[in-house]
Order: sequence, then C-alpha cells, then structure tokens
Amino acid sequence: MTVRLSALAALALTTAAFASGCGGGDDDAGAAALGKAEFLERANAACRKARAGLEDRVSFFLERQRGTKSRGELYGDLARLVLLPTVESEMEAVRALRIPPSERERITRLLYLQDLALTEVVYTERVPSIAAVKREFANSARQLRAYGLHACANGPEPRAAGA
Repeated sequence: MTVRLSALAALALTTAAFASGCGGGDDDAGAAALGKAEFLERANAACRKARAGLEDRVSFFLERQRGTKSRGELYGDLARLVLLPTVESEMEAVRALRIPPSERERITRLLYLQDLALTEVVYTERVPSIAAVKREFANSARQLRAYGLHACANGPEPRAAGA
C-alpha cells in the first residue's frame, strides 16, 4: 500500500509539473495554439496513429505467452507490456500538441484521469481480465469521449452515421 501511495504521490507531482508546461505554454514565440476543432482532429489522429497495429501486438503477445503464466499474470503482463505503452504514447502525443489556452485545464484533467488509471493497472500484480483493465479506464474513457477525443478513449470509436 505504501508503494502504491508513493507512486500516486509521485505521479501527481509529475503530472502537476508537466501540466504547467502542457502544450508548450504561451511563451513560445510565434507558435499559435490550435483552435479546439483542429486540436480535436489532430489529437484523435495522434491517438489513432499510436494505436495502429495494437490488435496485432495483442494477438502476438497472447500467442507467445499463453500457457506460460496464470491467467492473471498473463493479462497483467499484457496490460503492462502492450496496452499501457500505447496509452502512454497517446497521452504524450496529445500533450505535444498546441492545446488551446481555453482548453488546457480540461485537457490536463482528462490526461490526469488517464494517468491515474494507468498507475492503478501498473501496480496491480494480477489482472483477472482485459475487462478489468477497461474498468480502470472507464471513467477517463467516458470523459474523453464526451469531450470529443474518441480515438484516445478506451474501446472502439463510435462509427459515423452511414459508415
């Protein structure tokens, strides 16, 4: 429990420090922040790029590891070694964008929720299923979708009408 609390405290400090510079800040000469619509478009594209090939990586991992570990260890390793690096890549890509100043606080909060879920899964030794991982990300996924960051949320993106 002490390790988990220490890790969460460190994550909170890191996130707070990083959030102060999130999106490059206002002091970058000549670099204009994106408008919200353009930011959403670029952030969703960045998350899609980070997830490209994820299904293949999951299948490959499961194929190579099945039968070598208990189910809880297998899914825990899958989450830590395959799924979570993808979430981290997505968050880094979103943070690298020029976040609109009016949206910085909300984006920082959304990414913080992702960080909390990520930390919870990383420090869980045995994960009973992928569904358990998805449950940890349910709150942040719901809020990311509500904001318009569908590709950055856990689970499939909603299909456009007529698609």
